[in-house]
Amino acid sequence: EDMENHIDRPEIFSALMGKEGQSVRYSVTLGKNMLYVAVPLILANNQKAVLRISVYINQVNNLLGELISKIIFITIIVLLLAIVVSCIFYRNLSQPVFELIRVSREVANGNLDVNVYNQKHYELRLLIDAFNQMLGQIKSLVSQLKEQKEGLDIIIRNIKEGLLVLNH
Repeated sequence: EDMENHIDRPEIFSALMGKEGQSVRYSVTLGKNMLYVAVPLILANNQKAVLRISVYINQVNNLLGELISKIIFITIIVLLLAIVVSCIFYRNLSQPVFELIRVSREVANGNLDVNVYNQKHYELRLLIDAFNQMLGQIKSLVSQLKEQKEGLDIIIRNIKEGLLVLNH
């Protein structure tokens, strides 16, 4: 009986129109800022009613502050995990590539007695297998060239007369 009629409140008006209503304002009764939410209710006999709840706005602000702190904490944890996982992924992917680069440089410097070992990653394994196959073919060609050169050297050493080459 001491409270005034709340039908003119914005949240009540929205609820009577069939929509959820909310409002933030100073409560003269309680002397504090409040958050009000009202929802429409339809009873069994089609009589309309309104369910309204109010909460101190500082409680909502405290809850939001806690929620934001938790979200920031979880975001930092997720970012740290993402960094760790990406570092592990980078290391697992880059290590075989750097090994392939190192072996390629050795081959370029004339060392054909090197091999790159298979990796667990399918794509890298294909690349390394192709590299090792290419290296095997290079070794075979170099071996054939050495044999041909040795054969020509033997022929040239055993020729007693002069040798004149007219065509390649």
